[in-house]
Amino acid sequence: MAVRPETVELPSEAIAARLARRQVEPLLGSLPRGRRPDARLLVSELVTNAFRHGLPPISLTTALHPGFLRIEVADAGGGRPRRRPQPSADGG
Repeated sequence: MAVRPETVELPSEAIAARLARRQVEPLLGSLPRGRRPDARLLVSELVTNAFRHGLPPISLTTALHPGFLRIEVADAGGGRPRRRPQPSADGG
C-alpha cells in the first residue's frame, strides 16, 4: 500500500539538506538496509543543488510505495539541467 505523498517547504539556507534528511529518515526503515545510505545521499544532493543553483522556495515531496521510496525536490527556478563540456569532480 502506498503512503500518501507528503510535501514540506525547506528554508533556502545551508541547513535545508539536514532538515530534508530528517524528514526522510522515518521512511527509510521500509527500504532494504543497503539502500538507506543511497536515499540519504540522494536527498542531500538534490536539496543542496536546489539551494545552490535554484530559487526559493525549495520543496521536498516523499511518498513510500511498495518496494521503493519516491523523492522529489523542486525549486522556483526555471532553469534546466545541462551537461558541462568538461565535468569536474565537484560537479557536472
